[in-house]
Amino acid sequence: MFPAGLEKGREIKWNKKKIALPLFLTGVTLLGILVSLWCYRYDNKYTYPRPAAGKGVINLNMDWYEDEPFFYLVEGWEFYRGRTLSPGQMPDCSLYLGQYGGFDLGDPDADPHGTGIYRMEIVTDSKEREYALELTQIYSEWNLWINGRLMQSVRFDQTDADRGGAAKEDKFPAAGKEGTKNASEAWNPFDISADGERPEPAGSLVTFRAKDRIEIVAAVADESHFYSGMVYPPAFGSPERVEAVFSARLLIHGGVMAVAVAMAVLCLLLGLGCHFRRPYGAVAVLCLCVAGCTAWPVFQALRLTGDAWYLLERFCYYGIFLLIIWIQGRICRLPKRAVWPLCTVGIAVQISILIQPLVPVSRAASYMNYSHLLAAWKWLTAAWLLVTGIWSLCRKRQYAGPMMGGSCILASFLVMGKLLPVYEPVYTGWFVEFAGLFILVLMAGILWYDTIHLYKESVELRSKQALAEIQLEARAEQAASQQEYVRNTRKLLHESRHRLTLIRHYLDTGDLGQLAAYLNGLTETMSHLNSREYTANTLIDALLTTHLIQADQAGIYVELELCDLPKTLPVADDDLTMILMNLLDNARESCCELSPEERWIHLQIDQTDDLLEIICTNAAAYGGKEAAAPAEGATGKADKTAHGFGLPHIREAASRYEGRVSISRSEDSFRVRVVLKYQT
Repeated sequence: MFPAGLEKGREIKWNKKKIALPLFLTGVTLLGILVSLWCYRYDNKYTYPRPAAGKGVINLNMDWYEDEPFFYLVEGWEFYRGRTLSPGQMPDCSLYLGQYGGFDLGDPDADPHGTGIYRMEIVTDSKEREYALELTQIYSEWNLWINGRLMQSVRFDQTDADRGGAAKEDKFPAAGKEGTKNASEAWNPFDISADGERPEPAGSLVTFRAKDRIEIVAAVADESHFYSGMVYPPAFGSPERVEAVFSARLLIHGGVMAVAVAMAVLCLLLGLGCHFRRPYGAVAVLCLCVAGCTAWPVFQALRLTGDAWYLLERFCYYGIFLLIIWIQGRICRLPKRAVWPLCTVGIAVQISILIQPLVPVSRAASYMNYSHLLAAWKWLTAAWLLVTGIWSLCRKRQYAGPMMGGSCILASFLVMGKLLPVYEPVYTGWFVEFAGLFILVLMAGILWYDTIHLYKESVELRSKQALAEIQLEARAEQAASQQEYVRNTRKLLHESRHRLTLIRHYLDTGDLGQLAAYLNGLTETMSHLNSREYTANTLIDALLTTHLIQADQAGIYVELELCDLPKTLPVADDDLTMILMNLLDNARESCCELSPEERWIHLQIDQTDDLLEIICTNAAAYGGKEAAAPAEGATGKADKTAHGFGLPHIREAASRYEGRVSISRSEDSFRVRVVLKYQT
């Protein structure tokens, strides 16, 4: 029976273990929800403060603008599908960017591709100012006009007549020249005058000067992309603020990319340098996918806006789900029949992303259904992770708890993404990118912890092997010494009759001088018979035999004060060997620094019902009373790098038995006391 206090302590410890995992899972789920809500409120283009917009017009309050010269052009856009701008014509609709995925305007039977014109007018005051407009992503080709001036022209190499639109003779102000449209004439924003100056390849930021009114017209064409037209709201404001936001976003995403790539390299190095079978390669690829799906601001800064970069971003985005499934299966050691079917589906999804631009589509319903399939794939992944996480927890698989936490946070981000659909980040990333980054850090942390843990275990095994070799060597030396002792004892017994006869002769004749010389010779002959039983514990006796021989060879006087010990002690042989070996080695090395007549060691071993006490005192000199002794736990030897490890090892071993180590010094001695509490 255990004491009541000990039973109560173990019960409290068990209860803490039982509630730790539910608290962790609840915490990470709430973390996902709170991060989602925070991003939706404070890092969302759709909730960012902006002026009210009517149908195609924003009446900008300049007092408000002076205080906050930055907002997003979200709603109030006029949209003209497949036609040019003519006087008095009405737009097809007034929309907010992100409301529809393309030119189909939500009609499943409409063609998702073609051409479209987005128009907006901002009314300001009569003061001329410098403004900036930042376009994120437009699918796929566009001309951007501001107040009749062509500011950007991306991949518009064909005339509008070639596209099947208005005739080529419909001319507009030349690119690079300020112009004003004639309200009585039609205007084809797709056409660029031949005598005009074509703008440089488009960057993400456009600056211009204007007063009174600002008309923004974007003529967009798309033939094969999953999205078409303007989908993401552009930023508008002073050049300083727009550029500051862009730079901050670039810095954040660039930092995430750098960290992800560094983690990928580290995982690859771990995989190459370690012999443990862990999915380092898959985690490295996951790092690269996280870097790829967060890289769009970097692509923009480098002006990499081709379809291949869009495709790379989407491929990395959905590759995260496939890799998470594979890595969780490996870490939690799931059956192959539970992993391979879903991995096969994930591979099919990745292939479909690659071939999607090559498949001709004439109805928006095809893209809508494909979008639903991709959403179903994300939800299926989250459900699979949760189910397999619960399965791993029930079977007490290693790291099942942390992996379950990653599944919970992914599910929480997906749910919040569904509940908060109108979201586009200003600085950070999408909800799935947050979840992927969290799971990436979690999985990489598991692998690194596992690697360090396995490496530590291998080091401990090598240390135990070395201690075992020392024990065997000590026992072998003791056995050899005992055999020599037995042989010499038999020899002495065999010769004892002759020696007793000779001793009796010396006594009878009264030749005491010869008797003394003969007895001295016998004493010297028997002096090497030093094998004996010190404590009745074979391991301690073997260690003492070995070290006493070494001490005798070094000319050190050793005084022993030992008690009888049982043949087996409730202390691990490795720990006992390490403690005695370090104590006696340190004592012998310290004595060897003194003159032969000053060398001495005193070893005391006592045992009570539940305690084992070992006290080792040795001669030591610190240069007199004025010289300071070394700090506790430090070494007094000249070579600080090669010594000073014995005492920390002794403390570590004592801590495993709720023991303690105390050190005391005097002018000419050093004393270490080790107390071990027996484990019950």
